[in-house]
Amino acid sequence: MRSRFRAWKRRNPRRSRRIAYTVAAWGLLCLVGDLLAARPPSELPALDPTQAEAALLAGGMNGALDYVAVHTWIVVHAVGEERWDRWEITGGAWHVEAEDLVRNNAFASPTEWPFGEGPTQVLRVWRGADAERLTAAVRERRYAHSTQYFAWPGPNSNTYVDRMLRRAGLSCELPSTAVGKDYRGWVGGSQSSTLSGVQLESPLLGVKFGLREGLELHVAAATFGVDPWPPALKVPYGDGRFGFSD
Repeated sequence: MRSRFRAWKRRNPRRSRRIAYTVAAWGLLCLVGDLLAARPPSELPALDPTQAEAALLAGGMNGALDYVAVHTWIVVHAVGEERWDRWEITGGAWHVEAEDLVRNNAFASPTEWPFGEGPTQVLRVWRGADAERLTAAVRERRYAHSTQYFAWPGPNSNTYVDRMLRRAGLSCELPSTAVGKDYRGWVGGSQSSTLSGVQLESPLLGVKFGLREGLELHVAAATFGVDPWPPALKVPYGDGRFGFSD
């Protein structure tokens, strides 16, 4: 294979140089974007009491896992209610089985109870009809994996959040480090996270392609990919992106 590649380079010197320059320019663009990238806020904007509101939040794991994995959850607030509802799955161990692992708690503030050691990250906020659909989806309490939890490869809280967003018809991409977001059982397929493409998954290997996600390769639930716009490389550590913010 290597000898064939070298032979191709000799036959196509200009094309090979263009490819090399393009890759180098892309890497430089991602580097600039990463230096300029804004980090997610840790607080929600002021609540509008006249309309429903929902948000996707994330928190780092404890210890060394904080660098390679995040835990996501959903908070919702309906018109007229005083408190926020928080929805997630918490296992507390590598593998847990119970009658219903979907956890719901009410808090005065949506970021009142952080997860892990790092700050809470507000990834997305929805208001109005979108928030109402997400509220209805979580309060319906229909989730196929509600009786089992596996930290890896899933199903876990990231799997749950992905399912609820899809049920509400919301186009939203979870962080690359949200292990379990692409869990589809032993083998399964679906639309992509932003509903703009498709994905085929297994615990050891998966692939996702979407107009908005770009191209992703999943190896043992770790995400590697290229996001065409805004330009970024998707990586299974840190913020999950090397480049411009999504």
